[in-house]
Amino acid sequence: MQDRTSVYPTSGIAPSRMNTARLTNSTARPENELILLSSRRYTDAETLARIADLSKADLDWRYVLTQATRHGVSQLLYFNLRSALGKDTSLAVMQPLAARFQITANHNLYLLGQLFDLLEDLNRNGIAAIPLKGPVLAITAFGDVSLREFSDLDLLVRWNDVDTTRNRLLQLGFRCQHHSDWIEPYLAFGHELGFRNSNDEFDVDLQWRFGKKWLSFPLNPDEVWGQGTFTTLEGRLIRQPSVQHHLMILCGHGYRHQWSQLKWISDVAAFLHVYRSRINWLQAIERARRAGGLRVLGLGLWLAKEVGGGALPDDVARSLITDTRIVHLGRTVSAQLFEGTGPIEPHGHSGFIARLRFHMQARERIRDKLPLPAPLISHAQYQLSRYTRHYVRQWTSSLIARN
Repeated sequence: MQDRTSVYPTSGIAPSRMNTARLTNSTARPENELILLSSRRYTDAETLARIADLSKADLDWRYVLTQATRHGVSQLLYFNLRSALGKDTSLAVMQPLAARFQITANHNLYLLGQLFDLLEDLNRNGIAAIPLKGPVLAITAFGDVSLREFSDLDLLVRWNDVDTTRNRLLQLGFRCQHHSDWIEPYLAFGHELGFRNSNDEFDVDLQWRFGKKWLSFPLNPDEVWGQGTFTTLEGRLIRQPSVQHHLMILCGHGYRHQWSQLKWISDVAAFLHVYRSRINWLQAIERARRAGGLRVLGLGLWLAKEVGGGALPDDVARSLITDTRIVHLGRTVSAQLFEGTGPIEPHGHSGFIARLRFHMQARERIRDKLPLPAPLISHAQYQLSRYTRHYVRQWTSSLIARN
């Protein structure tokens, strides 16, 4: 990574005028419109006025709070309601929202401190790490660590540093979520290892690539390390991807999870608000095209604009997000956002066939639609071995119990 100072800002971010989301039939109920508008970090006077009007309607607030929680936007809901209502404190839901907001804000500050300590320790031990999303994105794109919800810390390390970093985390008292017997076979196809701190307070996701090895992701980690930069947070230098790579990481993350949470759309919209004028859009689009990630990028931008109220340069909007396949995917994602009220699984409520169809539609090149055979076989063998051992153990225990 090149040691050059970043243009990532950490303060002085002003709101700009946002577009109003074009709601689909499934999101047109007033509760859903309120959640959509309140999931935006940067709003204009017109949007705040609409939020205020909606909040005074006869809403199902239990539903609103449930959906905001499952989509990870409760902090923004409270922030925007408070901004829209001003001194009007008559809305009963504000009290529980305020209490939750403060608890989450305190936890976010705690995780920020833990991130600083962890990065400093890894650096002392010769390990370079790039924190992704989490508190750094909250500060740089949202302008306030309390406004983005996150529960863990994501760290990207070089492949050659995976074993060293894993051992160091164990020395610091973290517990690996993978059993030691399964780590080596997992590394043949996997992309992250989860660790839990000694007090069971938070997780660290140790990553070395952006998806399973058999999935073609439109960004190579080596590119990120080679063109990375630094940003200053609280007087500390923090490694970060370049602005263009960061945008693709956010869009790629949403793509891998089928954009099932509003939080990930808000991430891209907030990022665009701060950085869109600093992105070389011709280079970003051409790089995405060469990597087979044009639709991945386009879908993320479409959702950020049409759902998240984000702004794009007119020429980018005309040349990229008007693609009929991207528009179709975007409308499909939008229509599914508020299906169900239970916790959102990593890939939403979609079954295997729907996930496969989404993946096939979201990639433009045949070779990116198809999984890489060798790591896919490694993954299948890993799953078969684990489940076989699990059921054999269960059968043996049951047999011993009967005798």
